[in-house]
Amino acid sequence: MLAVILRFWHLAEIPLALYHDEMDYVATGEAIARFDSDISGQWSPLQFVPLRTLNITAELPAVFHAGVQTLFGLGPQTAHLPAALFGLATVVLAGVLTYALSNNHRLAFLVALSLASNPWHVYISRLGYEAVISLFFQLVFISGLWLSVQTKRKDRQLLAVGIMVVGILSAFFSYHAAKFSMSVFVLAGGVWLWREKTLQVWHRCTALTILVFTGALLVFTQFSPGRTLLESRGSDLIFSNAYLASQVDTERRVSLTYSPFSNSWLTNKLAVLITSTTDRYLSVFDVYRLFVSGYEGGFQFSLAVHGFFYLSSIPLVLLGIRWWAKAHRKAFTFILTFLLLAPIASTITISYQSIFRSGITYLLMSFLIGAGAYAALQAVSKLRQPTIGIFLLGLLLCMEATWFGFRYFTRYPLVSAENHYFFEKLLAGYVRRVSDPIVVVVEGDPYSPARALVIYNHLLAQLTAAERQQFAEPKRDTYTFANMIVTNVCPEPSASAAAVIVVDSAMLQTCQYDLSNSPEKSRKYGLGSPTDSRMYYYLLNDTICVGVPLPAFIYNASLDDYQFDTLSNQDFCQRWVQEEKAR
Repeated sequence: MLAVILRFWHLAEIPLALYHDEMDYVATGEAIARFDSDISGQWSPLQFVPLRTLNITAELPAVFHAGVQTLFGLGPQTAHLPAALFGLATVVLAGVLTYALSNNHRLAFLVALSLASNPWHVYISRLGYEAVISLFFQLVFISGLWLSVQTKRKDRQLLAVGIMVVGILSAFFSYHAAKFSMSVFVLAGGVWLWREKTLQVWHRCTALTILVFTGALLVFTQFSPGRTLLESRGSDLIFSNAYLASQVDTERRVSLTYSPFSNSWLTNKLAVLITSTTDRYLSVFDVYRLFVSGYEGGFQFSLAVHGFFYLSSIPLVLLGIRWWAKAHRKAFTFILTFLLLAPIASTITISYQSIFRSGITYLLMSFLIGAGAYAALQAVSKLRQPTIGIFLLGLLLCMEATWFGFRYFTRYPLVSAENHYFFEKLLAGYVRRVSDPIVVVVEGDPYSPARALVIYNHLLAQLTAAERQQFAEPKRDTYTFANMIVTNVCPEPSASAAAVIVVDSAMLQTCQYDLSNSPEKSRKYGLGSPTDSRMYYYLLNDTICVGVPLPAFIYNASLDDYQFDTLSNQDFCQRWVQEEKAR
């Protein structure tokens, strides 16, 4: 019940909007559900190659989004539902795997409870992002591997092979970083099976099967037409020659060691590679981020308002390690092997992002935390008044979960509004009210805002084939559809004289728009930010907010204010359109 509440309460509204990475899968999922292709009609999921938008997307997530949208409704209202469902399935699977590892149903419940209430897992289970989908299938592979290790029945061995193959294939093509993680996991799994003393021939055949299968996927990913394994993240890999050369140059310039001999020995590509990978590996276990801040620097997605785990998890991790090591040494070695290998994707990439790339690390830590809670309850049950101790432990968990829920549902939406491109959703909320011709002038590529207007305003089914075809070119200067033009080029005055103009604040001076063209010549107003009241877009020739008293600052504390479909024009203007007062 706790897992359901934390993952599904106000799921459509929190987070407030969709970052363009999320929109890749939501928009493509709707297009697949409607047309069996992407928006432009140039790509099909049956091609099993990434879709190239402003990003190079993973192959499978849009298919899962399409299935969910087909069942539960098309469009952005169900954007977060696939992650929530896969997150819930991961909680259940974690409990099942724990039972298989320990044959202890109470421990299985506590591990599932630990993951169900975990702030990090709740967070990733409420996004439109693909990592949580891949995370589920990574756990599927690990579960299949343990089944293969433990069972002696041939029919279950075949089932285990099937589970592992499904896990490898689905995790591999659901998230680019998982291509690296799964390659290492399969190698470790192959070694584990090869060393098994029982059913040696069967286990070694299984090891060769999963190794060959994964090798075939790597070859397919690297050499099949229209794709390469390294293309999607090539510039972000830490062992790229360009990165290592630049780091060596930087370190030598700031070094006080003037000797060329010592520089060549102490500051070179190999030394930089070793220190960089070690630093990134250790950062995955950064105690302050995991248990206090939840903040990952400049990364687009960051929990920020709470640590990945509760503070009480620190002693529970230590207790859990001790309990697993004493009670189930083989299972502990199995868990620890994958936990220590899990940060590989973060280790080999330049950025310090771990919230997704090393997600399986934090998932496996829940196995330790759950075992720590089990050990704590065992110790408390031996006291003279065990009921009081159990009550206090339960109260502590409830208090921590309540505090996280309060921070996430009240603070996180505003803190993360910019990261989730709330300004595109707000723009769509205004545009849908305008029936006149409208020109949207943006800074940078207009692809993302144009696509957002289509998806948020449910226009996809209304687009003509020619209008859809425009989205095959993510670097176009202009997109024209319905009653609007979205462009990063300043239109000719004659072309926009009769149109409503929505202009990015950064483009107002560039395009030299004269606000005296507005019906209310003395007023300068536009769509404002709920976080700092800066102007997102200025409105020219506006007919929606004429005569409406407008605030000087945007402040909306009620979630109802963010439901643009339910607001009248006047309410929308008074809540989201701010006026720059003359000084």
